[in-house]
Amino acid sequence: MQVDFFFFHLILWANVSSLVAGLWLMLYLRASGKHLLPRLLWHLSLADSLVAVTVCANLLTGLQGNVECKFVLSFIVGGLWVSILVQTYIAAAYMCIYCRFLKTLHFLNGTLCVAWPVGLTIAAFFVFSERCAERDNMLCKFVVTGNRSQVYERVEVVMRFVCFVASLAFYTTALFRVRHFPASVRRFVQRTAISYPIIFFVTYGPIALYLTFELRSNATEVFYVGMCLEGLNGLLNTLAYFVNSRYAVHFWSKFLRRLQEGDAAVIPVPSGMQNIVSFHVGFALASESEVTMFSSNQSFHSATADQDNIFKQECMMSDGSESPEMCIDSFPDPSSFVVRR
Repeated sequence: MQVDFFFFHLILWANVSSLVAGLWLMLYLRASGKHLLPRLLWHLSLADSLVAVTVCANLLTGLQGNVECKFVLSFIVGGLWVSILVQTYIAAAYMCIYCRFLKTLHFLNGTLCVAWPVGLTIAAFFVFSERCAERDNMLCKFVVTGNRSQVYERVEVVMRFVCFVASLAFYTTALFRVRHFPASVRRFVQRTAISYPIIFFVTYGPIALYLTFELRSNATEVFYVGMCLEGLNGLLNTLAYFVNSRYAVHFWSKFLRRLQEGDAAVIPVPSGMQNIVSFHVGFALASESEVTMFSSNQSFHSATADQDNIFKQECMMSDGSESPEMCIDSFPDPSSFVVRR
């Protein structure tokens, strides 16, 4: 009972933290804005919030029986599948932005909402298949009733892994495309490409092992640990994707500005010192590699200026105005991709 009590609160607070993070990001971003990446993050936060609130309801309510448990599990599995599909969309958007695939980006923008019916349909197929669900001491979960139910679970694990491989291929293509970009841009893509597989395996790995290798009879703790880590998926997604976007820089700069304004209001400025500004210049040693990288970046920008101008012309109308469909900024940041409707 003490173990169940410990895991109960651990799973609950993990999902509450993901719910708070998802709701905050949904309020901070807009789903119908002109930028593609905020819309993707908004849908990802909505899916993660749906999973978190349903898991909390699963823990706090006393649902019993096969039908009631399957009803709750359908929302949990559906939200997880929508989250996985939206993350695949984000990876594809990264690749398309850096490879300059305008038509594919337009296709991703038009089919973004399709991730919801597709994810919920996949969840309904697996939840209402030949599997039974019942409530243990803590929450509703699936129980194995035969070989066919085990096959369904393993097929679901394989499908999740296929989405992971596709997303990893998209990020790898983006990394290959930016290999000659400035170091700041390369680090930007590398952070996102590295954080995705880490979060995927940390949050989905234990549950996948539990379902694949039939650890049901003697490893209930593995299932509870997997539920705790899966509950942190929404929080980790919010941190990973938001921090690696330019919106985090704007948010952090506003936060620091408010702190500075608060300090300026508390600490009085002596009279006669308001208009004094310091123009001191600091110098630091620079290595030969840094100077070489700076010169190579300058030559790279001059070499790719014509390519960027040609790409921008594809987004312009004949009269010089922006295309009503889409336009992309010259700086290779996925947050700056604009979809004009």
